[in-house]
Amino acid sequence: YNTLPVTSYELVASKIIAAFIWLVIFGLVLLASMVVMTIGILLAVLLDNMDIFRQLITQVDLRYVLNRCIYFFMALFDGNGYYLFQSVMMILSTISIGYTIITLVHLPLIQQMKKALRYVVYLIVIVVMILAMEYIELPFLDTWMVLTIIGIFGYGLTSYLVAHKIDVAG
Repeated sequence: YNTLPVTSYELVASKIIAAFIWLVIFGLVLLASMVVMTIGILLAVLLDNMDIFRQLITQVDLRYVLNRCIYFFMALFDGNGYYLFQSVMMILSTISIGYTIITLVHLPLIQQMKKALRYVVYLIVIVVMILAMEYIELPFLDTWMVLTIIGIFGYGLTSYLVAHKIDVAG
């Protein structure tokens, strides 16, 4: 990493952005797969037994499903984009915290420990980060803002550790 002509901040930011892009692609593929699977199941039932197909279709309240989908997309793409912004910030912060956890367990001090002890330290770091995300509540900040602050702190810590403390070659 230290031979690239970029700063550690740029390197970590590119990793976070790449992870976000892959997460969006995964979500779209997952959604498409669920739609194809549902259509396949309905077609299989239709070809096998028309009565069961009619019962399935009558059990589904299509207006409710359509209204929920419309509500979801209206909330996601509301007039000012606030919900979409919150969602993106929470996802980016969670990715950043994940990279912080991965980086912390690669500190030279931890790498010198026995393998079993490293796993214990890794689990402790994960639990502490999850507890921090879950239980830090500030009365003047929303939950997504607290998560974003933790994510920004994690981004800075990860960038610093990559630049100064982590021996990537070793």
